[in-house]
Amino acid sequence: MDGEELRRRYAAGERDFSGLNLSGINISGSEPMEDVFINIDLSGINLSGANLTDTILAGADLTGANLSNANLN
Repeated sequence: MDGEELRRRYAAGERDFSGLNLSGINISGSEPMEDVFINIDLSGINLSGANLTDTILAGADLTGANLSNANLN
């Protein structure tokens, strides 16, 4: 899954992305080389147990997100 698919599925109402391998994807909504990050609302998302190694989360609103046991290295 890439960042665009995650954003699309979240916008469609899906909230449970637990256990996914999201390593290295860009969730921020902008290109990695851009200086300005688009604020993306991921409040309430379930990323428990997800692999978020090297994932770009800049500008993401993770209010109430479940990141328990997520790999945030």
